[in-house]
Amino acid sequence: MMGYYSIYPNVIDYLSTTYANPVGIAYDVTGNRIAIVEFKTKVSFIDATTFKVLNTILASSLDLFIASIGFDSVNNRFFVGSDNVNGKVHIISGIDYSVTLNAIYVPTESIYRDFRFDYSTDRMFISCYGAASQPISKISVHKISDLTLITSFDADKASGIEIDTTARKFYVAGHTSANIKVYDLDTYSLLNTITGSGDFALSLVYGITQDPSNSDYMIIQDYNLNKLCLLQKSTNTIIKQIKGFTSARLSVFINDKIYVTLGNTTNRVAVIKKFY
Repeated sequence: MMGYYSIYPNVIDYLSTTYANPVGIAYDVTGNRIAIVEFKTKVSFIDATTFKVLNTILASSLDLFIASIGFDSVNNRFFVGSDNVNGKVHIISGIDYSVTLNAIYVPTESIYRDFRFDYSTDRMFISCYGAASQPISKISVHKISDLTLITSFDADKASGIEIDTTARKFYVAGHTSANIKVYDLDTYSLLNTITGSGDFALSLVYGITQDPSNSDYMIIQDYNLNKLCLLQKSTNTIIKQIKGFTSARLSVFINDKIYVTLGNTTNRVAVIKKFY
């Protein structure tokens, strides 16, 4: 059984479980499940209300380099990506947790970090960070329906990604490039580069997540400066931040809280009330 462990009352809590380098996280709003990927270890599915563990799938049943996860809400399935030089993505059924290995396999791609879905155009976007032997970071675009590769385009050290289907924009957190790049969702052309300034400047940005209750706000996770930043999309400006998140990776919104994976230094999942 899990619960909250408070560090700053009414602001920041932790899930009581300690994880082995948690990186990927996804939320199934219909099933009220949180999926957490522990790097090279396992995927845990927990009830988002009671925090009871619903199921666990070990890396040995998937891929020894599992690192990322995304949830396809229309087809009730989880995509699990590999942080390795092999371009593999596996599927876990949201119905019975059965596994389909190598559902996507693109040998020229490596280190999958995040997933997003544009159902109106049957496209799934996957960020590919790139490795030493495959240094080109890119966004890989696949059909949701049959998973075939549509196209890919270069993106500077792509890590976390987010899409805005209303404004038709695509946001990419450049992990080692210290910025957020904004692309046209349909033409893939670069529109803006967001770096922040002063105390709001970005460093190693790992993740970016849309606030579902406010279409103008996104949360950025800065892995190096240990902070979460609030991005106002209409002005491409970082307007607020909160610090104290060592190894902040990826996040999801669940009701009025933000769940953030804190990687190999903290090994916890933070639960934060909105700080804005």
